[in-house]
Amino acid sequence: MTDANEPPLACNLSPQELRDRRVSLERLRREALTTYERDDLDLTLHYRLDALDRVQAMVVGEQQCCAFMTFAIQDDAHGVHVRMHVPERAREAADDLFALFVGRPDATTMPG
Repeated sequence: MTDANEPPLACNLSPQELRDRRVSLERLRREALTTYERDDLDLTLHYRLDALDRVQAMVVGEQQCCAFMTFAIQDDAHGVHVRMHVPERAREAADDLFALFVGRPDATTMPG
């Protein structure tokens, strides 16, 4: 049963906004993501420190469109670190959600 106070499991972006967001996330991933770790429903992203403003803007945008996810951001001398969490009730969507931030393995490079 879902708590009435929980945000819906939905993105509130229009189709065009979603396409634009995907392009923006892909660019940020290519240009600034250094590493990431996933632990079940948690994903921690590590970006270059010079991407701090872009990462902060990304987090603000994601908090607005996907209110059911939680985000924590911090920076230090090693870079910018974002921890995101998908709630248990969104488990089935976690792989797809996280793929927006880290990409998907290239099918041609996966072991056969």
